[in-house]
This record gives sequence, C-alpha cells and structure tokens, in this order.
Amino acid sequence: GGDTPETLAIITLHGGNRHPEVLAWHRRVMVEHHGLPVNYIECPFQGVSHGQMMNHVLAQTVDRPDAPTYYLWMDNDALLLRKEALADIWFTVRTKRAIWGQAWKAQHKAKPRGGCHPYASQACLCFARELYIALGRPDCDHHNPRSDTAEELTYAAEAQGYTVALQ
Repeated sequence: GGDTPETLAIITLHGGNRHPEVLAWHRRVMVEHHGLPVNYIECPFQGVSHGQMMNHVLAQTVDRPDAPTYYLWMDNDALLLRKEALADIWFTVRTKRAIWGQAWKAQHKAKPRGGCHPYASQACLCFARELYIALGRPDCDHHNPRSDTAEELTYAAEAQGYTVALQ
C-alpha cells in the first residue's frame, strides 16, 4: 500500500427549517466563490433531528474504504469568509488528535454541578474519521440529557485527553 491522499468531506445538512435563500447564498459563497466541493444533503427536519442526520451520514460513510479522512460539518447559515480558513482548520485536526469547532454552550441542558460546558458545535465542526472511531463513535443526537447536537464528541475528546479547539 502506498500513501493514500487525505480527503475532506464538507457536509451541509439542510431542509425546510430555513428560508431557501439562505442555502442559495451558502452555495454562492462556498461553491461558486470559494470553489469548494460541498456535499449538500437534504433532510426531513420535521421528522428527524440534525444529530440524527449526522449519525446517519457517519454510519453510512465512516467504515467505507473511500471514507473521507476528515469531516467538516457546516450549517447552511455558516460560511468560511476566506477559503484559506480551511488550512487553519486542517492545521488543528491534521494530527487526528483534535476536534475543531465553533464554540457553543447549550443553555437548555443540565450540566454537572450546575456549570456550563462549552463544546465544539455542529454549526461548524471538523474532526478526523480516525479520531471519531477512537472516541467510540459518539452519538451526535441531542437526546442525551447532558448534550446538545454533537456535544458528546467534545465530552468524549475531553475524557480521553484529546484536544478540543473552540473558535
């Protein structure tokens, strides 16, 4: 086996939860302006949650021989203002020992000792496939009493001594 090139899957989940013009602008900036190969996946958000769709995409791709090396999840109202921002993100996750994401905290979830838990939000979140597997394939759904969408990734990374880079 030779060196397999690293790949990045940029994934934007969308549905009827936002005005269609938001997605149109996302495409203009990310695809037309930056020239990035965004995978737009239409989701039935009235019947499934964002986290359930993330779980579904990961379950369908992570064990495939052609699975991406890295996943970058971006909400359809989240944009990279500079294409070069991808290099900054990659610099953080390239060791496969870090997750990178937008800093967020879930006000509606009970936290240990009544505190808050900043985490890498799915709104703009990047991690290596290898790390996702090493973390035990954390559930991305928000049904866990302590976690919002994708927050379990941060909990797992923290518990196992990996880096969580919040932006």
